[in-house]
Amino acid sequence: MEVEAVFIAHENKYVAKILNDVGIATLLIDLLISKEEEVDDITREHRFNIKLLAKRLLTATDWISQNDEFKNLKVGYLVLVQELQLL
Repeated sequence: MEVEAVFIAHENKYVAKILNDVGIATLLIDLLISKEEEVDDITREHRFNIKLLAKRLLTATDWISQNDEFKNLKVGYLVLVQELQLL
């Protein structure tokens, strides 16, 4: 699982860099904490918990809107979903 996490983090950073290069600010966040990810790897119960994920996304959005440095920026969302499957 560690290899998968590194791969995904690398891909997200790559997309963020491309956006940054054209003047778009980015904030990379994980919507699940480590323990939830461990459970989700087995049960997949958290990845479809829309209420939980939406609440965390709204919390991040509220943080942006309350921060003097960022509050005047427009907010958009880009979700990158990747799953490594070993055959």
